[in-house]
Amino acid sequence: MAEALKVFARDGFEGASTRDIARAAGVNHSLIPYHFGSKDGLWRETMAELLGAFAHVQTEASALAGLASPGERLRSALKEFVRFCAERPEFHRVMTAEWAHGAERIRWLGETHVKPVSRRMVALIEAAQRDGDVVDGDPVRLHYAAIGVAVTAFAMAPEYKMLCGRDPRSAAGIKETVRIVERMLFRP
Repeated sequence: MAEALKVFARDGFEGASTRDIARAAGVNHSLIPYHFGSKDGLWRETMAELLGAFAHVQTEASALAGLASPGERLRSALKEFVRFCAERPEFHRVMTAEWAHGAERIRWLGETHVKPVSRRMVALIEAAQRDGDVVDGDPVRLHYAAIGVAVTAFAMAPEYKMLCGRDPRSAAGIKETVRIVERMLFRP
């Protein structure tokens, strides 16, 4: 499914062909309908794996923070989100391509995977605001602002590297992205 994710991220669902995916994965084309039923079935399984991994990272971050304050749990979740985006730049590319089309796939993706994670993050932002740790503002907009800052350099890594000569996915690049997101959301 890693190759399917790369092809879907590069070409979008409409532009991706099962033959291209099979070729990239080094498997016989007939295995895709056999195992997944269709390109849509493969896409859904690929997204479930990707977003399941993301949900696991977010759950783990919250668990690691234990009984910490909402602000500390939010910091932990944001750090893990930034690391996840650096490791899986296809995440943002696929999400952007699918949201642009507004089809049944995006409704499924939103209801099944995006809403539960977003609701948890927005609730953490609201709780951290009540504690005075996070800046004032619409928690949903703050959530999306953090997403934008967290994913953009990784999703556009070749352009970023060409313009400034640095790899945003390096340890220093990831650390700096975390710092920027924290400075944007948290009070000094």
